[in-house]
Order: sequence, then structure tokens, then C-alpha cells
Amino acid sequence: EHHFREFYENVPIAISTDDTGVFQTSLTEEYVHVATHFALPPSDLFALSLEAVDFIFFPVAVPRLREEWAAWAAENNIPMPA
Repeated sequence: EHHFREFYENVPIAISTDDTGVFQTSLTEEYVHVATHFALPPSDLFALSLEAVDFIFFPVAVPRLREEWAAWAAENNIPMPA
């Protein structure tokens, strides 16, 4: 059994691809994989991507990125996570 569910429910996580050349996958494919295998709705996938913003290596960009995520959510009728 994959450890994703335990991590997802208990600690902050980010979906990523660190070696697309070796694993031959894209970030989109990783999100599809998580959505399919763990039955996550679009709102949860959105929350995962938003949470990842807090862990980027350029913290100055976080407020701007959060604004972009909020604008996208509003355009797509997805509620912003608390």
C-alpha cells in the first residue's frame, strides 16, 4: 500500500517530478495518478497544488502565486482552502 494517504492526511506534501528523464512522467501525469488511485476530487488536487506554493525556494513569490491561485479558483468555481 502506498504511503500517500497517510502523508496526505497528516503532513504537508507536494506532488512533484524530480527526474522526468528517468521516470518518464510529467507533473500533470503525477496529479492524474494521485487523483485516480486515491479518488481525490478536483478541489483536493487544487488544495495540494496551492499548499506546494508555501514550500517553493523563492518565498518572495509566495504572495503573488497565492493571488494567481485565488484568481484561477474564482474563475473555475473552486473554493479556496482555509
